[in-house]
Amino acid sequence: MSPSSLELDLDRNPDRQPDRDDDTGMRNDPAAPKAAAPAALASSKRKAERTLALFSVLAAMALVLLVSSGVLIQPVQVVRIKGDLLRVSKEEFVHALQPRLTPGLLRIDMASLREHALDIPWVREVSIRRVWPDGLDIFVIEERPFARWGSGGYIDERGRHFFAPVTKSGDDLPALFGPPGAHAMVSGIYRRLQREIAPLGLQLAGIGLTPRGVFHITLQDGPQVVFPPDKEPVWRARSGLALIHREFAGRLHEIERIDFRYPDGFALLPKRPDEESQGSERGAVLRFLDGKGVGVGA
Repeated sequence: MSPSSLELDLDRNPDRQPDRDDDTGMRNDPAAPKAAAPAALASSKRKAERTLALFSVLAAMALVLLVSSGVLIQPVQVVRIKGDLLRVSKEEFVHALQPRLTPGLLRIDMASLREHALDIPWVREVSIRRVWPDGLDIFVIEERPFARWGSGGYIDERGRHFFAPVTKSGDDLPALFGPPGAHAMVSGIYRRLQREIAPLGLQLAGIGLTPRGVFHITLQDGPQVVFPPDKEPVWRARSGLALIHREFAGRLHEIERIDFRYPDGFALLPKRPDEESQGSERGAVLRFLDGKGVGVGA
């Protein structure tokens, strides 16, 4: 063959043997590696997803442990006080917590911060929440006084006795008194009795209970009314107040005291005369339940 007709097959190697399967001796299919590639890729992807999921779970657990421990290792730049504050201003609240709320502070013990906040007068409950990346929200619930307690302090709507500085806003609260530890019982009697006499147009300004069980009631713009000990003080007081409302409607503001500690009637003490009638005598009237009355010494 002439040199000009020489052809070289670069794909043909005389020393190369055809691809054959090791077991069968058959020639391997060139498409086989291509078919196995997607399966290997899917397996690798699943492994990566499992690894990422495990990492996410571990990271979340670490964050939960960090937060639950009360220590936030992040600088705090913004502190927000939230809640309806009537007796403590937000500025006073921040000022009280200022030593523990230094901007940029890396470590904040939230449990200690909450305990310190609860020591602030008029604060009943506090919850603290971290707002990422640099905020801290403090939710405050104030005490809501229901009445003033005779020995000092206040009673809340649940009948709980607590102490707080006296404020002008507490002047219009009912005044209650009683033996030590009787605040819940007395406040409960007040609530029930007020509901009973509301249809009569009467308003309680205060009630009290002596150690002997004598029951004192003060009406708004009206007299003080005294009742003897009774197993059913609300029922007894309601009956007595209904009686004097019927007998002295429109004139209760002229009476200083009514005493029901008599077996057959009650004693009535008028208010002191004004300056125009200083010469008149002040006396008490013992009024019997049958309608007859008799004067007694003042």
